[in-house]
Amino acid sequence: MSTFLQLHLLTTFAPANLNRDDLGRPKTASFGGVTRGRISSQCMKRSLRTNDTFTHNLQKLGTRTRYLGEKTQDSLINRGFDENEALEYTLFLLRINYLLAIPSEDKAEKTLPDLQISFVSQHELDTLDKVIDFICDEKEAFLEIYKQKTNIYKAFKTDKANGKQQELKSSVESKLKFISNDNCSPDVALFGRMMASNQHLNIDAALQMNHPITVGSAQTEIDYFTAIDDLADDLNKTGASHINVQYYNSGTFYTYLNVNLDLLAHNLGDIQDKELVIKGIICNLIDSITTITPSGKQNAFASRNFADFVLLEIGDQTPRSLVGAFYKAVSSENQMQEAIERLLSYKTRLDNMYGYKLDVNDYISSLEINKAKNQKAKEVSDLEELKNNALNTAFFNLKNS
Repeated sequence: MSTFLQLHLLTTFAPANLNRDDLGRPKTASFGGVTRGRISSQCMKRSLRTNDTFTHNLQKLGTRTRYLGEKTQDSLINRGFDENEALEYTLFLLRINYLLAIPSEDKAEKTLPDLQISFVSQHELDTLDKVIDFICDEKEAFLEIYKQKTNIYKAFKTDKANGKQQELKSSVESKLKFISNDNCSPDVALFGRMMASNQHLNIDAALQMNHPITVGSAQTEIDYFTAIDDLADDLNKTGASHINVQYYNSGTFYTYLNVNLDLLAHNLGDIQDKELVIKGIICNLIDSITTITPSGKQNAFASRNFADFVLLEIGDQTPRSLVGAFYKAVSSENQMQEAIERLLSYKTRLDNMYGYKLDVNDYISSLEINKAKNQKAKEVSDLEELKNNALNTAFFNLKNS
């Protein structure tokens, strides 16, 4: 059975526009017949992945990009290939690594097509540099293989080749692959990736996250503002030089995520010092998810808020969200306190119903913990103690799973 780390957070935001829709309004969702504020999981994961707290001390992190073609072509040009040659070899490399579809017609291509955005590990980028070195060093051998062909990929893949060509192709094919699931970067192992061009290169995400929503109703409000011209008085001008509006909402957000620690270990493959890497990921994840805030409209609202309540669970039971505690919108004056009490009460009832309390270790850190009544979770004094308990329990479970 897999070991899961689960985190439940409550975070209060005053007026903010952390994640906006196509009209510039804060994203919302209807839940329990009430409109709630919402932050998309994509926004949260992007904020996590690029946050200095998460990346601290994690080596060789991945890169999300659709410009592998441009990178390859520029590298070949810098190594002495002319533009047409560089383009041809770039298209070939992308196809041999299943990043680009095979052309339907045998005709010359003049530009690089758009690629799907891909999450590639640093190991894959390093290997790409070695592949480019190999192509440059073995250029004469490649010319022998592709003699009298208009498309390098088809020349490479054709079965109609003389003995010398076939021998050359067999000797270089394995050296042209740079996309693989070996030696996965820590962030790629955690967040996963989808490669539509080749499902065998997909990596299932070890982390799953909800769309954080407010525990109570959240109304989108309008901030009407003007900009005053500093020189207006001197020139006897009246009125504002700019008028506009911006949107915001506020509320206490419930955030939930889970990490399949066994899948994380599997995704990391044969990475060096795997246990230390996993510990670093767990600590950095806890540090960052409790303190990060999406970057939307920060200059306007300075909505930098830390989590007021953190519940951490580790065990081999099926992960589950506790958002059902807020199906009925919280409407009291002290939303945070009522939200904590509701969440813990709902958790206890749900655990009793499914026997979930078995083999699960719970740890709580909260500003309001002295008022929260839950005898089944261990109270910890600060985030550092929370992380230490998480590490000790996680690795005990992993070693015994």
